Amino acid sequence: MMTGNRITGALLLCLALAVSGCGPELRRPSVQTAAVDRESERQMEMALDLWFGRSERLQRVAWRLLTKGAPLCGDAVGPGFGLGWMDSEALPERFRRIARKSFGIDSKPRVRGLVPGSPAARAGIEDGDEITAVDGHGVTSAREVSEAMAGLSGNSLSLTVMTAGGKHRVVLEGASRCSYPVDLSLSDAINAFADGRRIGITTGMMRFVESDDELALVVGHELAHNVSSHIDKQQANTLAGLLLGALVDAGAAAAGVDTDGVGRELGGRMGQGVYSKDFESEADYLGCYFSARAGYDIAPATFMWRRMAAEHPSSISGGGFLASHPATSERAVALERTVEEIRLKQRRGDGLVPERLTSD
Repeated sequence: MMTGNRITGALLLCLALAVSGCGPELRRPSVQTAAVDRESERQMEMALDLWFGRSERLQRVAWRLLTKGAPLCGDAVGPGFGLGWMDSEALPERFRRIARKSFGIDSKPRVRGLVPGSPAARAGIEDGDEITAVDGHGVTSAREVSEAMAGLSGNSLSLTVMTAGGKHRVVLEGASRCSYPVDLSLSDAINAFADGRRIGITTGMMRFVESDDELALVVGHELAHNVSSHIDKQQANTLAGLLLGALVDAGAAAAGVDTDGVGRELGGRMGQGVYSKDFESEADYLGCYFSARAGYDIAPATFMWRRMAAEHPSSISGGGFLASHPATSERAVALERTVEEIRLKQRRGDGLVPERLTSD
């Protein structure tokens, strides 16, 4: 029997062999720590620049959709001013020094993501201006600006900003827009989502879309989910399915059969899935109207879904009864018909309003 010391010695020998047994054979250039640090800084600067560029592009496209689509958003409409804000605290710590050095983003709340042609842009506000007060209330951080903006009432906004020329107070009259903020989400997944209150577009989706027209179709689709209350409807359907499934479990138990909660589980899944494909198709349809109203070309809709199918071949024929999305082949054909419908209305000079279901 091996003693503890012998076991330890054997393990150390194995470790030494593993470490020393296989090594590189070619002589490589030496790498200095200072050069590595400079390269790391350069790459972080590129990453920030790419993030800001994508975020600003997303906000430009979203602004047109939200303002031009306001008549389709019902009661979910409020004033928009076309500016964002941030400070260094909004960034991961490793990026803060680069943000301050290369982009002028420090601990003070500064304008970032100004939308061209928006009320803020027309008032002469510029990216980099420091926000010192919102409606007369002093602010010292981006968080305080967000809190002050959330408490606004009415359609006007008073901002005090510090520019290179000194401190100025400007009063902005908000543009009517759909009240659904659009955010860029850091994820490689080709995805977009809506939760009934906000819209998220991933960096993976930003890489996938080939034009602002395609990006508008994606944002318009998610906007349509929120406007149509699809999330609330789906949650209600899920709850109904859970309750019906629970009744099935209870009935089975009364008959002496233990279902182990299968009825409730299956009922919840079926409730979640009922109308799910129809909700997606409806969002495709209404999303095209949002894009067209904003002046974007909706012709790429079909080709975009063909490319999506190429990226995800399993979506071509759909996922069966419990699938949450229609097959990409079905979506592409339906979008072709939608494009034809909208173009006919444009040629006639008709209003771009989606057709409602009629009860016969």
